[in-house]
Amino acid sequence: MVAASVFGLLLWLVNFYVIAPAAGWDWFPNGTNEIVQFLAHTFFFGTVLGLYLDRVRASGRNA
Repeated sequence: MVAASVFGLLLWLVNFYVIAPAAGWDWFPNGTNEIVQFLAHTFFFGTVLGLYLDRVRASGRNA
């Protein structure tokens, strides 16, 4: 779960500081609240992904 949360954090960093400037989307980093986007990517994507993957692995072990 921690690894998936870190993945969500890395995804946020890449989205905001690599992809958006490279694509010329100057509105993307400036037009949004960075704290909200950090929380969304890290906890509502990364952590949920980690929980999902943990459940999938657990159900595969029981089969």
